[in-house]
Amino acid sequence: MKNLEERKADFIVEVNGFAGKYDSHLRKDFCDYWTEHNLNARKMRFELSKNQPFNTNLRLAYWKRRSTEMKPKASESTDMQRKAISKLSKYD
Repeated sequence: MKNLEERKADFIVEVNGFAGKYDSHLRKDFCDYWTEHNLNARKMRFELSKNQPFNTNLRLAYWKRRSTEMKPKASESTDMQRKAISKLSKYD
């Protein structure tokens, strides 16, 4: 059986196989999240999904969709910044 570092490297290679489909920042964030290991360092997050199959392609697609949905639009971001600055200026 492979050790944790070998399994992690295999997972990263698998994810990087989707380089043409997903950018490097998204793939790195995805790998950082899914290769986090439990306290005894025996299993990584993607290995702990016992009742669910881990389809890397489907999970990456979902990860991308969620990351796009979570980003505020430029106008929303500017508006949020103005509100934050306005709140902070009350404390001056």
